Amino acid sequence: MNYLTSSEKLIVLRTLLKTRKLDGLLVQRTDLFQGEEVRPCDERLAYISGFTGSAGYALILLDIAALFSDQRYILQMNKQTNPDEWQCYDIANHGVEEVISDASGLGSEIIIGYDSWTMTASQVEKLPKNVGDILIQWVSLNESLIDRVWKNRPDKQISEHWYMPEKMAGISAKQKISNLLELQGINDFRSVILVSGVDSVNWLLNIRGNTLRHTPIFHAMLLVLSETDIIIITEGRQKKDIKIDGLNILHHCFSEFPELIDRLVGKKVHVDKATCPQAILEYLTEKDICIEFSSDATLLVKSQKNEIELAGMKEAHIKDAVAFCNFWYWFEQNNSEQRLSEYEVATKLSKFRAQQNDYLCDSFPAIVGFNDNGAIVHYRPRKNEDNKIEQDGVILIDSGAHYKGGTTDVTRCFAIGNPPAAAIIANTLVIAAHLNLANTIFPKGTKGIQLDAICRQPLWSNKMDYGHGTGHGVGHVLSVHEGPASISKRGSQEILKGMILSNEPGYYEENEFGVRQENLVHVVAETDEFLRFENLTLIPFDNKLIDISVLTKGQISALNNYHKEVLEKISPYLKVELKEWFLNKCKPL
Repeated sequence: MNYLTSSEKLIVLRTLLKTRKLDGLLVQRTDLFQGEEVRPCDERLAYISGFTGSAGYALILLDIAALFSDQRYILQMNKQTNPDEWQCYDIANHGVEEVISDASGLGSEIIIGYDSWTMTASQVEKLPKNVGDILIQWVSLNESLIDRVWKNRPDKQISEHWYMPEKMAGISAKQKISNLLELQGINDFRSVILVSGVDSVNWLLNIRGNTLRHTPIFHAMLLVLSETDIIIITEGRQKKDIKIDGLNILHHCFSEFPELIDRLVGKKVHVDKATCPQAILEYLTEKDICIEFSSDATLLVKSQKNEIELAGMKEAHIKDAVAFCNFWYWFEQNNSEQRLSEYEVATKLSKFRAQQNDYLCDSFPAIVGFNDNGAIVHYRPRKNEDNKIEQDGVILIDSGAHYKGGTTDVTRCFAIGNPPAAAIIANTLVIAAHLNLANTIFPKGTKGIQLDAICRQPLWSNKMDYGHGTGHGVGHVLSVHEGPASISKRGSQEILKGMILSNEPGYYEENEFGVRQENLVHVVAETDEFLRFENLTLIPFDNKLIDISVLTKGQISALNNYHKEVLEKISPYLKVELKEWFLNKCKPL
């Protein structure tokens, strides 16, 4: 099979653009379902650019190719793309306007196409209409032009579903549908809700799927016609019918959408522009369907875990801690003799997790970066292209898993040999920041942006910072990154009781080292008016990377209390040969 080079791909695509009388193409990294993880057949941005990060987009004009992603991927973008062909930009500071204004010979009006199935209505609405005196005509395409270039595209795997029993979900699907209608103020048969967020669909119906390697979701959208009548829309037919107690279910494919819309004539359809594909919105408007734009009311409810979901998350974190500590012990026994590679470490950690009962899959590809690779925030090792873990330094390991009852995400850094003093100081300050947030008591109404500043204070005091957010929401056996809450410089959502978030400050010295320390935390009530965090992650920090002279007495006490809790809760599950080793890992500082 003949594979196109990076240059050849752009040449073929630009020839296709000319035949379509287009001046450019906007390429999203997301797929129809807007998830962070996509199937190999949907990795269009990676195919055309070489960039494999989990977020970004490209604007390809006839003489310029521009790639945009966030600060996590600045180094990775430049490493994975050909600088003679691609210009790489930080999405926070640059946009398509800058690229268009810098291009030459465009004329007074340009026509740029986009795939209407991978662009949401909200994204399309925000596209710039002009850049200076240049008018931009955005053309909705009902197909991906990248697919026309991609001759060796992987086959599309159709998602198959499985059920999450009510004893693990906490609430029946029928009750969740009823609650959704109440939340959106719908009490008649003339209104329909289009649930286009795939996480929301899975949570509402208590189903999950097997299509993705690291996200156990079922690819589907949903039309809620009443408390008992729903239509599930998927890419292909299921091998077995979807049956849910108390619900009457019809099943359609996206290819049948034009016919399906005939059922909606005369009704009002509630649409969330943030997740609804532009193609679906266009189908609705073409048939003059009455549309009411409203946010997905499921998002906040889903983010506040019920008691059953929380119990499953806690059990998952005990299993995960046992797996991680078994791995850590193995790593220390083997690395000095075998000179392990980053890829081997990631693979072995996954195997230890897979030994736990109810393990489903890793929740994302493990980030294992030694020394300079640790400074690449979302670096992922590739076999035979990675570093050996030898000599002195720091290894950063960010990993997690899905179990049948819950989801985990943890980052720890290990000392290898004698790490540089700068790395030890940086790691200690990161732990100080981590402890600041973990032990904060805050009033109801506090937003993520406020907590983000509290966390960063120890680093800011030393003129240090990190480019990523401090914390993200975590789904219940769904996506490891879940909205709407975040602890970040842009975290506008109020932090609510029941939410599960990450606490992951870091520091990165380019070409030298990276450190990050991450636990998952659960928001609980401190009093009627104040909230606090409860740690879910129960894994020690490597005391070889801690300089206690940098910590306050309060931070040392908090760290010792955390290690005491870890020892009490995890030690009973460890094998005898690990007991003394684990006791040393948890010893008071």
